[in-house]
Amino acid sequence: MPKEKNNKLVNKTVNIAVYLNILDEVLWQDIDRIIFENGYSYIVDEDNYMEMLAFLYRRLRRTWFGRKNPSPEQFRRRLKYYYTRKRTELLAVVSYLVSLYYNSRRMGLHN
Repeated sequence: MPKEKNNKLVNKTVNIAVYLNILDEVLWQDIDRIIFENGYSYIVDEDNYMEMLAFLYRRLRRTWFGRKNPSPEQFRRRLKYYYTRKRTELLAVVSYLVSLYYNSRRMGLHN
């Protein structure tokens, strides 16, 4: 039994990496612009950037899908839909989440 649990954990880690790549692929320019415009660039390194993407993914997944775990294709379709049709709203939410993440890091509330 422990091996099955360990395999599920590995699969979950691999899956989140796929979702983070999707987020990075679609939103990297906008996220970089938000970070630069708001002065968060002093905090950014590769590890913090991936943690921030994981934070964004968890919040967007919970908002769009509730407690369900979408397939990567479903997540990509939903992200592309909002990016093409409701880009202003998506970028406002992403900007809010980025500021929430970095302010919580600055205050020591987020590891």
